Amino acid sequence: MVMAYSDLNPAMLISLLTDKEEMEDMVGVHSKWDPPGLPHIVKWLLVAEALGLYEVIDKRVEENPNETITIRLAMDKDDESKAKICERYQQKL
Repeated sequence: MVMAYSDLNPAMLISLLTDKEEMEDMVGVHSKWDPPGLPHIVKWLLVAEALGLYEVIDKRVEENPNETITIRLAMDKDDESKAKICERYQQKL
């Protein structure tokens, strides 16, 4: 069901909702489950960041450890998150 709407612009879908909790749920589901490479995944992730849904972003980093945009957004959370992520990727070098 979620995939049925993954090709639509997130702003259009979000504008259909009036309840903040429903909006956060929709953004969270798309941000967590939409596969990398879908046309609007970056938009969903940016909205998730704007809403402070960092637990979703952190989970996505675990599931997609090489997805640059998700890593970048996770690093923006706070200095501690940035240091942990940088350390993890420096160890891989």
